[in-house]
Amino acid sequence: TTIRLINQNQNDDAAHPVTESVFRGMDVAGETLQAGDNLNIDIAAHTGKFSELEGIFLHHYGSISIGDQAHLSVENHVTGAMTHHITSVIFSEPQFADEKKVTPVGRNQFKLGRDAQLNGIYTSDEGLSGSQLSDQQFIGVGLNNTDASIDEGASIRLKGSGSARLIMGTAAYNSTVSFKDRVSEQITMDGYVAKMYGWYVAESSSLAVGKSAYTEITGSGSANIIIGVEAYKGSQVSFGDKAVNRILYKGKARSLAGWGFFNNGTLRIP
Repeated sequence: TTIRLINQNQNDDAAHPVTESVFRGMDVAGETLQAGDNLNIDIAAHTGKFSELEGIFLHHYGSISIGDQAHLSVENHVTGAMTHHITSVIFSEPQFADEKKVTPVGRNQFKLGRDAQLNGIYTSDEGLSGSQLSDQQFIGVGLNNTDASIDEGASIRLKGSGSARLIMGTAAYNSTVSFKDRVSEQITMDGYVAKMYGWYVAESSSLAVGKSAYTEITGSGSANIIIGVEAYKGSQVSFGDKAVNRILYKGKARSLAGWGFFNNGTLRIP
């Protein structure tokens, strides 16, 4: 199965971007979706101040199961200041961002097979900061109120340039997440980024990663915070044997750490 969504202006620098837009390869709201092996999703767009671009979007207590060797790719070229922006390969949350917040009454369920390839590209104008990057997020796998299982050999690649507020390879909030062996995360950002994480686990989540995990963060420019793996606010994180966590940043960073645990977070590494 192949799904392609291409904004015709996305490679035209002179074209006006779509200022308010939503692009999603799959949108599963409270339903159950099953996909077999070799699923391909490819999305590319040129967007503006308000945009959400997700390869897969799961919400309102839905369930997704995908077979082996999935290939998911998202690419977003953003022009101008951003009031709300999400570029994510996989994004799961209990409700829409603009809905009135309520206490969840269920959980999303997500399962991904072996050797998945998850790729994201994000570019924006240089020199943006503060309110110009309001609510900007660039994420590989973003999970909120979700039970997720990702099989061995998963590869997550994020490449950014310009200006960003928040970049995360994998993010978990109030979620239970497992990755099997040989997961690889590689993130690079050239330009300004306020916060950049390989793995960010928060709000009493649990993350269990198997053997031979590889995490690498590179880039140039300037950053406020760069952390390879963070367990935050009551969360529990564990990595199996032979885990590698590398930060090879050539820019200026105010705070840089390979492993971090804060506010009662627990981190277990061999």
